[in-house]
Amino acid sequence: MSFSSPETSPSPDGTPDSAAARPASPKCKGPVRVLLMFGGGLSLALGLIGLVLPVMPSTIFLLMALWCFSRSHPQLADWLYAHPRLGPPLRDWQQHRVVPVHAKVCAAVMMLASLAIVWFGTSGSIYVISSVGVIFAIVLGFLFSCPHKRPIHDSY
Repeated sequence: MSFSSPETSPSPDGTPDSAAARPASPKCKGPVRVLLMFGGGLSLALGLIGLVLPVMPSTIFLLMALWCFSRSHPQLADWLYAHPRLGPPLRDWQQHRVVPVHAKVCAAVMMLASLAIVWFGTSGSIYVISSVGVIFAIVLGFLFSCPHKRPIHDSY
């Protein structure tokens, strides 16, 4: 599926069919486009770092990069979506809302560590600490409600 044109049909592996389906210009122009390209580049860099550091998530940053690039530079969004190493988790999320188990566990550990830092490392009020805890609980509830692998389709 191409992020630059909803009419583009994906190839069997889910990658964009052709560059011909891209629009002539990105969705955003001017300073917004520059900010989105910068955000996409930063997110992509953090996602790449997350591939080699086990304590840093990569998929969320790659999703943010894909979102930024889809609005500012559709060709980069298509490249990222079709990439052999970076594309599969993006396609799994978009097509099936799949969050791998290791990503769920990493997110839970990082959120708990962050909550502990807020609780013990700051002099924040109980309202701030409670708010952070509630937000983390909602996010973790959502993450753990997502499937952890693609559904298996029976072919008849």
